[in-house]
Amino acid sequence: MKKEIAQGNAWNKGKKWSEWMSKEGQEKAKSNLKIGLKGKECPLWKGGKSEFQCKYCNKLFENYKSNNPKYCSKKCFYKSHIKRMSGIKNPFYGKTFSKGSMIKRTESRIKTDGYQAWNKNDNTPIKKAIRGIRKYYDWRKAVFERDNYTCQDCFKKGGKLHAHHIIHVSLIFKEYNIKTIEEALKCEILWDKDNGITLCQKHHLDKHKNENSGRILEWQINKR
Repeated sequence: MKKEIAQGNAWNKGKKWSEWMSKEGQEKAKSNLKIGLKGKECPLWKGGKSEFQCKYCNKLFENYKSNNPKYCSKKCFYKSHIKRMSGIKNPFYGKTFSKGSMIKRTESRIKTDGYQAWNKNDNTPIKKAIRGIRKYYDWRKAVFERDNYTCQDCFKKGGKLHAHHIIHVSLIFKEYNIKTIEEALKCEILWDKDNGITLCQKHHLDKHKNENSGRILEWQINKR
């Protein structure tokens, strides 16, 4: 037999068939494997697929009893879940969270000595964390108000606006050796509104693409 180790119940798991199965049972199992009995002919047959009715769309479908199916598809499951959790049934119904409370929750989750990534030299988690604190929102608002909520590249007012650091955040972190949230909060240039510029979503992405391509080119020249 190819598989001598049992993979069934806990009492026989990890044991050889010869340790817990009778000789007659071993012979039957070997003969069944050789013949290749399938379906109802196999002694391990449990009835196969049965017919069930979907709880959402009432459509009939086939599945195994062991799967305990209730829905014919994932689509019906998600639709049913939305229906069950909508309106008064939802535990968060009627509750609202202000931006101030969301910022406080973010600040409470961040520890002063950490939010460290698996790589000690990687400051990405700290960069993401500072975007959720009150000081960042105040800095962004100050940049928007100074530029009158207008993109400084296409001069379009309103829409999806981003506050872009002229001296990039990663360069500031590298220059001032920032490794904790506390150090980032004390860094003046990071929160200076003169180091910020208002850009629309399109031009902000273009700005980062150009900066990244410039860095790659510089790295390739230095490598030579």
